[in-house]
Amino acid sequence: MKSTTTVADVLRSSVASATHAFLSAEPHIRSTGDPNRIHDARAAIRRLRSDLRVFKRFLDPAGLRTCAPNWAGSPKRSARCAIRTS
Repeated sequence: MKSTTTVADVLRSSVASATHAFLSAEPHIRSTGDPNRIHDARAAIRRLRSDLRVFKRFLDPAGLRTCAPNWAGSPKRSARCAIRTS
């Protein structure tokens, strides 16, 4: 981590990473039911829930409602619009 890294940078990266992991596992789960992919998806969801709980005070509830319908389309954009800037 650089000395200029902000809380928003950390949260954005973590949310995008967990979302990417879930979205990567999801098609394989549907087609094969692979237990390892199910584990990966569940771990990604737990990571996302944990991040949201830990960083709750930095999130904008209105932004989360606005971003929710689009989260799968662009995880980074969704994470960006949910983070408070002030």
